[in-house]
Amino acid sequence: MTLVVALQAIDAIVLAGDNRGTFGDPRGFMAVSDVRKKVFKISHYCGLGIAGPPDIAANLLKNLEQQLDSQNIVFADDVTLFLRDRFRTQYNDWFQQFPMERRPLMGVVIAGYEKGFTEGEMVPRIYTISSEFDYAPMLCDQGFCLLGLPLFPTYLVNRLYDLRAPKESVAALAEYIISETATQDPKVGGPVTIAVISQGQGYRELETGEIANIHRRNGEQMRKLKEYFSGSGW
Repeated sequence: MTLVVALQAIDAIVLAGDNRGTFGDPRGFMAVSDVRKKVFKISHYCGLGIAGPPDIAANLLKNLEQQLDSQNIVFADDVTLFLRDRFRTQYNDWFQQFPMERRPLMGVVIAGYEKGFTEGEMVPRIYTISSEFDYAPMLCDQGFCLLGLPLFPTYLVNRLYDLRAPKESVAALAEYIISETATQDPKVGGPVTIAVISQGQGYRELETGEIANIHRRNGEQMRKLKEYFSGSGW
């Protein structure tokens, strides 16, 4: 299973995902692999998060960044349209004998920047496309998007997310959402990947040590909250 989180900050977009892949019947025993990366750079200004069968996803994404670069496709709206056509064509080729409702479910979130109406203006955008709706592009205009297991993460986003927050705070929230969901659902877990996409620096994945420091600081804040509610923080 999967959890991918895209959150817009006041100065960037944060894209994060877990690395757990599960195999077997989710109602019983499942094999687990924690090396299934789900967040990728696809252009200087765009990142992609994907949820679906990992081997099919890997085939869809094969050589994608190079193909976009060769055609000079870098902005979120153009990337989304390119992915719509590519994924729809490949799905119709691979699964033409299956009706839409029997095809493997694949969801994609595209986070990045595109050109605005005025000269030099760059606008942050989050789009989704999915096999369920024949990869029709959808604009997430509420500032966030969740793929995979959205129920508990949606609760956390609605309680804690603020569109006015800086990228450092939003990256911490993304890590917290994934790590906290992993404590409640074994289908989410493994290392967390976090990328920050900004107008100035473009796409940058955080190093393992940076994410570890975020996790440690989140843990400290959780301990303070627990102490407060236990009475020892009064």
